[in-house]
Amino acid sequence: MNDNQFIVEVENLSFRYDGESVLEDISLSVEPGDFLGIVGPNGGGKTTLLKVILGLYKPMAGSVRVFGELPHKVCSKIGYTPQQANIDKHFPINVFDVVLLGLLNESRYFCRYPARNKRNVERALQEVDLYELRYRRFGTLSGGERQRALIARALVGEPQLLIMDEPTSNVDSWSQNQIYEILRKINVRCTIILVSHDLGVVSTYVKHVACLNRRLVIHPTQEFTGETIEAMYRTPIHLVNHGMEI
Repeated sequence: MNDNQFIVEVENLSFRYDGESVLEDISLSVEPGDFLGIVGPNGGGKTTLLKVILGLYKPMAGSVRVFGELPHKVCSKIGYTPQQANIDKHFPINVFDVVLLGLLNESRYFCRYPARNKRNVERALQEVDLYELRYRRFGTLSGGERQRALIARALVGEPQLLIMDEPTSNVDSWSQNQIYEILRKINVRCTIILVSHDLGVVSTYVKHVACLNRRLVIHPTQEFTGETIEAMYRTPIHLVNHGMEI
């Protein structure tokens, strides 16, 4: 761990695509053990902010530090689940090997890998409750099972920071709840930053909410209301949280 108390520090960050402003003067600090949910309208810059924190995009102004370093220097400490996984459902690969992809830099061939890698894959699969399906073909899994396999892939390297972009998109409500319960347990040992459109769930599971629409405002979960995000979305919002209106 770095001497700095923050896992992520973003200061006065700005980013543009083709001359159009996407992120404006963003400042963000994430403490160890935090579970930060990022919400906002489409085109508000959520995925872009994640990619800047990951070091995939370089800021045009401001600075980003992860564990006190430039992001590309600490990539081994970060697990990432993208919004769209580049795994063809028809490709003949089983769940175990999908998770093993998270250790690809350590294993040159699927058929030859250190015993510790096998243990890490099995541990990650147990953590997301997929161990019994480890030899099932990935493409035959349900949407929720595929998402849990991809979370296991992000966890297999034992990251200290987990970054997730819409991990519950295109899954049913039961699978969403299952995934968030898994993340709640993971958060005991791992800091999490998560982008979500599931506004009701955000208030149940995360500790802080970052409302992003080019500019960023942070709220503790208890301050997150329909009125808070209505100003951001510029349209009336009706928040529903597991059958309970907010």
